[in-house]
Amino acid sequence: MEVKSFLAHKLEDVEEYLKKSGINYELIEVDNPKGVKIGDEKRVIKIVEEASIKIYYSYF
Repeated sequence: MEVKSFLAHKLEDVEEYLKKSGINYELIEVDNPKGVKIGDEKRVIKIVEEASIKIYYSYF
């Protein structure tokens, strides 16, 4: 499965798909460089596929 296609998607949409598919994943929140939340929407910024999928997200 090519989960990298989920980059820049809304986190809630990606989570919903992964849960329905029964895929194990881990969420990791990343602060922007200035440490200030830009907005309220969580977006996927990086995905690492290993034994489980690690999804890095930030607020936009």
